Amino acid sequence: MTGPVRSGPVRRDVKPEPEPVGTGSVQFRSSLLTFLVNRFFFRFFFTGSVRCSGFPVPMPTPSNNNNQCVVCSKFNMEEGMAENQISPPHPIHRPPPSSQLPLSPTSISSSVKIILDILIRTTPQQIEPALASTGIIPTTEVVVEVLKLSYDYPFSAIKFFRWAGLAHKHSAHAWNLMVDLLGRNRLFESMWDAIRSMRQEKTLSLAAFASAFGNYCASGSFDDALMTFQVMDKYGIPNDVVAANSLLSAMCGENGCVLRALDFLETMKSKPEFGPDGDSFAILLEGLEKEGDAAKAKTTFGEMVVRVGWMPANVAAYDAFLMTLVRGEQVEEALKFLIVMKKNSCLPGEGNKFYKSISTSFAMAKGKGRQAKGKLCFHPLTW
Repeated sequence: MTGPVRSGPVRRDVKPEPEPVGTGSVQFRSSLLTFLVNRFFFRFFFTGSVRCSGFPVPMPTPSNNNNQCVVCSKFNMEEGMAENQISPPHPIHRPPPSSQLPLSPTSISSSVKIILDILIRTTPQQIEPALASTGIIPTTEVVVEVLKLSYDYPFSAIKFFRWAGLAHKHSAHAWNLMVDLLGRNRLFESMWDAIRSMRQEKTLSLAAFASAFGNYCASGSFDDALMTFQVMDKYGIPNDVVAANSLLSAMCGENGCVLRALDFLETMKSKPEFGPDGDSFAILLEGLEKEGDAAKAKTTFGEMVVRVGWMPANVAAYDAFLMTLVRGEQVEEALKFLIVMKKNSCLPGEGNKFYKSISTSFAMAKGKGRQAKGKLCFHPLTW
């Protein structure tokens, strides 16, 4: 994974209203016990121990050796506790980044199919012995493929990740997938344990934090996303403008949350170490286009011109701004801005939807009432 990935709109699950329970209720005691066991499991699962070599081998005993690794940690659960039966609270449903899209059935290798069948069908206590009995060597490619398809089985995925780590050191890509998997299932404490382990393994990069931004924002935890940005430099990853843009993108990816991103822009403008650039404004303008806020789009566009000037390469910003005006039925305003853009050698992309939209609007305004297919040409090259 290289660099931050902008996240698109997501569907946020609605939490059901809690049912009233009595203090002596069996349901209450059962729910409390499940919560405590779930918290205990993830609090201690990612504890360090000596890295093991060879495959397969028994799970090592925890130690204070400096060469510690999360994937070789030993965790003792009570017999009969099935981790996959403890559902994470309202997993975040959103499409994974393009580099993590599930594979097509025909591209799944036989080794991956066998492992996935074990993760889905085997009781958690038997997952690691079952994996070891297959004789499959969990190569880097196999680990990545399995993790991509295990987002609905976070506890089994962790068991697999730990088992696979006994054979070799995990790749940065595999670690990033694990961080995203935990965050997507709102297991944020465990996500941070994984991030700390990545720092120890020297595989930590901005990609892990970009994933954290996106999952925090998708769960509505914007303050936690901001906190993550503020502390990331303590993990050796600079909170520069690229990181700030990742946070902006995560905020703008949520419906109705561009105002939070605009507030963060004010913070960026006061911090020279991550002051906004052309991409920052493009992200915001795309968010405002999605929300249809033409007034704020004009203000943001004006700030962009003042702060970073006219940038012919920043096509996304011009596209988003003009489309916001057109969809807001401000076609004349869009034309005025387009003329100014042309004078500054800044235009929307060739063949962009803006030209189709403006042509349609212009044709209908002239009483044609239909798209002027090939008969009305509104394009700067014809001016």
